[in-house]
Amino acid sequence: LGLGMETHVCSLDELKEKGRVHKEVNGRKVSIIAHKGKIYCLDSVCYHTGGPLTLGDIEDMNGDPCVVCPWHKYTVSLKTGKKYTQSVTFDARMKPKKGPWQASKDMVQRIHKVSLKKNGKIYVDISKEEKKVKSDHYATNAQAWKCFNSALEHM
Repeated sequence: LGLGMETHVCSLDELKEKGRVHKEVNGRKVSIIAHKGKIYCLDSVCYHTGGPLTLGDIEDMNGDPCVVCPWHKYTVSLKTGKKYTQSVTFDARMKPKKGPWQASKDMVQRIHKVSLKKNGKIYVDISKEEKKVKSDHYATNAQAWKCFNSALEHM
């Protein structure tokens, strides 16, 4: 999955204290997120329009922990980077009826390998997967980083 180049990003204590750590690793803005005893890493900036995805709330979708972008409520799996959508149908009176939440076929938000070492340090190995992912554009975009950092300052 990764480049084989692990980068130290934080300590487990720091992650436990903050819940999320946002870093630049190998030219990408990524977020390390602790949730229910597991550690995840994904591109920080939302694939949709460059919003501060990883500053959003975490919700459960069919047993899959997901982060919800605070800008447009796009929902992305912390495990797979796939987006979740909910279908809507209409009855005879045009009253909407919500369907089940479903994950997309493909990853839209790039995820990265994260490892916790015995010394309590957390490392990230940036994904080397060549297939383009929608978040690639914003993860390396300086203007998107400025927007993300501005949102982070106002939390």
